[in-house]
Amino acid sequence: MSGDPALDETSVARIRATARELAGAFVAVPAHSPEFDGMADRIAAIGSREAARLADHANRAAPSGTEREAAMASIHAHLGALRLLLRRLDPGDDDPFRPRGFLGRRRASDQVASYFDRYRAAESEIAAALTAMKTGRDILLQDNIRIEGVRAAGAPLFAGLGEAVLLCAALGERLEKLVKDLGPSDPAKAQRLQSEVLVPVRRQHADLTTQMAVSRQGEAMLAMIQRQNLDLAKGIDQTLTVLIAALRTAVAAASALGDQRAILERIGGLRGGSVLADQPPPHEGTTAAEQAAALRAALAKVAAHVDSIAPPRVSRLS
Repeated sequence: MSGDPALDETSVARIRATARELAGAFVAVPAHSPEFDGMADRIAAIGSREAARLADHANRAAPSGTEREAAMASIHAHLGALRLLLRRLDPGDDDPFRPRGFLGRRRASDQVASYFDRYRAAESEIAAALTAMKTGRDILLQDNIRIEGVRAAGAPLFAGLGEAVLLCAALGERLEKLVKDLGPSDPAKAQRLQSEVLVPVRRQHADLTTQMAVSRQGEAMLAMIQRQNLDLAKGIDQTLTVLIAALRTAVAAASALGDQRAILERIGGLRGGSVLADQPPPHEGTTAAEQAAALRAALAKVAAHVDSIAPPRVSRLS
């Protein structure tokens, strides 16, 4: 939603007609009269109410950023913890799944068991990271809902200020023409129109234009925060998805060993507990080497997603 919608042709025509009427009304009014002074004061105040309302709205709508910043800090702290965890879970060069001779199989069995013990020991860390990132994601999405409401409430205020800016500009044009027209026949009135009406109208137009520019900056900041929140939330969802897939691959790698029943029992909690609840059983018919390669690829994919989530540079409205 744009904070400064363009005026349609009907609105522009209406505003220009109003400017023509307001400027023309000075022709029939004596230059030194209460009517002239009252008209000049009302014209000089055009847009003041709209500008004040928009400024007040911006002040009330500006978030402190505390909850959002705390959520992002928690997200990035747990992403950092996941990076360290991924290094610990990476099989590395000492791959317990690589094919071995007959004499090395027993030792390999112990290595595989030890390797998957690392997964089981990491379950609480993984569960904590999942929970924290999901909570942080929900806070960011709620922040987006709040911002959308703020922008929706500000839209009519932007429209009102935009009309006032256009009215001042159109009045300036009409009054400038009127001053030139009256110059030869009524120089005193032309001079008073120049100093008491035209100059204040131009000054007001400049003030309202400045207020619009400041308000646009605030609107752009809100839009930027929304995009950052959404991008971070999407990154979290993708990371959670590939992390679960990596853990399922680890379980499948263990099952591919066939006779490693004890290993499956030791890591069964991952599939049955909080991390891999309701996940289907691992695929049958694949070898340990194939599953090991899949596991390394899955871990690399998780690491890539974790590394791709960078903290946003803008965290609050100033």
